[in-house]
Amino acid sequence: YDAGLERGDVIHEVNGQHIDSMMDYQRAMIDARDNRDGRVRLFIENVRWHTGESSQRWVTRTVYLPHCHPLDDFGGGGSFGG
Repeated sequence: YDAGLERGDVIHEVNGQHIDSMMDYQRAMIDARDNRDGRVRLFIENVRWHTGESSQRWVTRTVYLPHCHPLDDFGGGGSFGG
């Protein structure tokens, strides 16, 4: 939640890279770590399961991404756009 993400968020883009799979997400996070000094801009959608309402928003953060596997940093799970 500190990063501007909420439960149920679907990540559609990371730094302009379209996300269709976990592999796409991993590549985008590695790129952010290696080439963007930890700057991450996410385009996310959240569908509220109890109302069915959908909202989309941009979240921009600079985060510390240590030199380790991105899944270790972000919990290894999540939803992806498609």
